Amino acid sequence: LDRYFKSIPLEKISSENVAAYKVARLKNAANGTVRLELQLLSRFLRWAAFEKGVICSDVVKLVRLPEAGKPRDKILSILQYQMILERVETCRSKLSGSLQGMSEAKAIIIIAWETAMRRGEILAITPSMIDFRQRVIHLADYQTKNAEARDVPLSSIAIDLLKALCEGKESDKYLNCRLFTLRPYSVSQAFRRASREARIEGVCFHSLRHTCITRYAEKGLSTLQLQCISGHKDITMLARYSHINASSVSALME
Repeated sequence: LDRYFKSIPLEKISSENVAAYKVARLKNAANGTVRLELQLLSRFLRWAAFEKGVICSDVVKLVRLPEAGKPRDKILSILQYQMILERVETCRSKLSGSLQGMSEAKAIIIIAWETAMRRGEILAITPSMIDFRQRVIHLADYQTKNAEARDVPLSSIAIDLLKALCEGKESDKYLNCRLFTLRPYSVSQAFRRASREARIEGVCFHSLRHTCITRYAEKGLSTLQLQCISGHKDITMLARYSHINASSVSALME
């Protein structure tokens, strides 16, 4: 992306530029890779317009994205999740209060397990986005993959963790400061290393999202309730993330 668009000012990037990039990139990269790159460009353009006041628009939405690759269907068990938490590397940034000694990576993994939020959505969290009374996190349209603002419902565990993270950050000085300082790659790397040490194969950080949605589906939440949690706009995509097994359905039939 950087090499292709670095010579074009943001306000002059057009849908034609994006389409040309897609065609050229597909010659050397998989559909899923190009799709993710274009989605990243889309979020960046929305961020630049909303946060930085750049006179640009999300021209990516005018271009048909390549088809998504084969979905990962690995679901973590509770035991595997606990093993990963035990082994996740301690990062430089520490949390205060009752969470002293817990790494940022571990806190991020817990939030992903509890909320099904994407990695980038979690890293964007600031105290001002959290409504503890309503028990939700407010995500702006430029912070979501599908460019639609949404409220993410929070479990009790997520609430307690976020309260600890926000402790001492109630003043205006901190309200718009991100809770986490890790880069996206560092989060994924910490998860991968912990998974290897726990000898759990075929998983990545995004597996937490699949697992969370599946867990809530198995608890009997409706499709609309699951869409509220995941942010998916259509049931087809939601179905790719929910891996309910027959035994779970049988239990609900009694």
